[in-house]
Amino acid sequence: MLTTGAMVKLGYVYSNLMVNMHLKNEKLVERGILILESLANVSRDVALEVLKTADMSVPLALVMLKAKVSKSESAKRLRKAKGNVRKAIEG
Repeated sequence: MLTTGAMVKLGYVYSNLMVNMHLKNEKLVERGILILESLANVSRDVALEVLKTADMSVPLALVMLKAKVSKSESAKRLRKAKGNVRKAIEG
């Protein structure tokens, strides 16, 4: 419970889903695609393409999709928000 609370406070959770994850294997890549499909309401093909563009970073891809910004703008927003995905999306 403490870990979950810390992850929420750090902004690593978005809409009850852990979005700050490292896609180290095929199972996690599939989970990342499903997260993007669900949260950004996009097709699997779009989710995979944006994920590849975002260097397989779910937070970066999610900010790109939700805020409709480029990869560089998404990275800038995440840096400014200290990794907090919700704050990065809100700009």
